[in-house]
Amino acid sequence: MRSNRIPKQYSAAFLSALMLFMGSPGQWAIAPVMWIALIPLINSCLTREISITSAARLGFICGLLYNTALLYWIVIALGRYGGLPLPVSVFAMLGLAAYMALYFAFFTATLSATKKLVPVLFSAPIIWVGLDQIKAWLFTGFPWQDLGYSQFQTPLLIQIADITGHSGITFLLVMTNALIATILCKGPRKSLHPQHTFGQIPTTVVACLLIVGTVIYGQHRLKTLEQVIEQAPTLTTAVMQGNIDQSEKWSADGQEKTVQTYLELTELASTDRSLALAIWPETALPFFPGESTLLSSIQEFAAAANAPEILTGAPHYSIPVSGTTNYFNSAFLITDNSLDSMQRYDKQQLVPF
Repeated sequence: MRSNRIPKQYSAAFLSALMLFMGSPGQWAIAPVMWIALIPLINSCLTREISITSAARLGFICGLLYNTALLYWIVIALGRYGGLPLPVSVFAMLGLAAYMALYFAFFTATLSATKKLVPVLFSAPIIWVGLDQIKAWLFTGFPWQDLGYSQFQTPLLIQIADITGHSGITFLLVMTNALIATILCKGPRKSLHPQHTFGQIPTTVVACLLIVGTVIYGQHRLKTLEQVIEQAPTLTTAVMQGNIDQSEKWSADGQEKTVQTYLELTELASTDRSLALAIWPETALPFFPGESTLLSSIQEFAAAANAPEILTGAPHYSIPVSGTTNYFNSAFLITDNSLDSMQRYDKQQLVPF
């Protein structure tokens, strides 16, 4: 009986990983799948036979498969743009995927350890969201593809984010998965404790009220936003994407070509003279603004009559009294030909590589 159980548990980890990938933003982005994606994994953690160690193993396998599929682009980034050999790039990607999988392992292990003590309907989302918060800041943080992001095309269900942030949406997703998993896991032969059955009315009612309340709030908020948008003043903006090759833009010739590309795109968008703001991408200026003569052409363009202000990204550095140079990934607002008048915002949390 035990030998038959092991393959079934591993298939549950694989199925959850597959559905999580299908529901994530990207190639498929099937948002509704996220509401059931964790059911096989959670269901496995609620059975009598599974130990805490086995639950952690299942979580790690699920997390490794899921994150490997999500992080494939790191091989391209390190190989094509970082110049690393393919084996090294693949090893680095798998290492990061394994690190991310540890959060899955901790989730399933903790869920299995606490299933007799705390209703899974609430322990599962609390543990998951708590781990998301740790993942976002530990070792500089890597909050890549949190579950809440998957619902970006479902406006009705994400309005609650103006109160809870995207973590509130993640909470609802995991709670719904846990609710369905406990229903499927009901019965004395499957469940370790009566609280995992649908018969535990209080927690089930609270969970359903949270879901219904989210929908009602979403309907109210969308109606309110329609009224606000109708009454609000408008500003004509344009977003540019020059499709500049990352491996070429940092060379001297590439810098000039990049600036010229964005100026031409902005000029094209400014033909009706109503454009107030042009938005260029992160690090659209592949140089330090204070050190390059290329900045003057951008400032002259922005200072011309009826020209839009330009919001763009660029690297930046400062040398404090201590003498240690600090580097930043910054955004600049260019309004005229004065370097001192440029407003700047420095990105507060960088990715760990």
